[in-house]
Amino acid sequence: MLPLQFVVDPKDTRMYSDLGPAAMEFTTHNFTYNSHTYGFHPETFETDPGLKEFWTVTSHSIAPDGTPFVASIEAKNYPIYGTQYHPEKPSELWVDGDNINHTWESIQLNDSFSKLLVEMSRANPNTFGNFTQTQQYEISNYPVLQTEGQADIYVFK
Repeated sequence: MLPLQFVVDPKDTRMYSDLGPAAMEFTTHNFTYNSHTYGFHPETFETDPGLKEFWTVTSHSIAPDGTPFVASIEAKNYPIYGTQYHPEKPSELWVDGDNINHTWESIQLNDSFSKLLVEMSRANPNTFGNFTQTQQYEISNYPVLQTEGQADIYVFK
């Protein structure tokens, strides 16, 4: 779990603006769960013309070895967002030894991203149709691989 260092004021982003002043809690608490070996150095988004033109880096974090990495980005002209951390883990992954912050504040702040995703999805006029038509596509129709130490994995064929 690592704190964020905002590069852009959260109120000026689409990802964090709905949180208001509470977004700053990400900077003073370890609310982000990071489970990766690799990440982009913030400088990469300045030196690569394609990345610089398409993305705005909104925050970065510092790895335990002292290396900075991009923690969140949003597209400049599209409703596309990305995080290097896992906002779903504080409320979904309950295993020993991962040091996941399960405080109410962590869960609520990270939940804002799922609310943003649902809000964006509801802006799309496409639908599956009625309940019967939707049932065949439900995730519960697929086998679940139980794992140790991480969340369950759905297997699609």
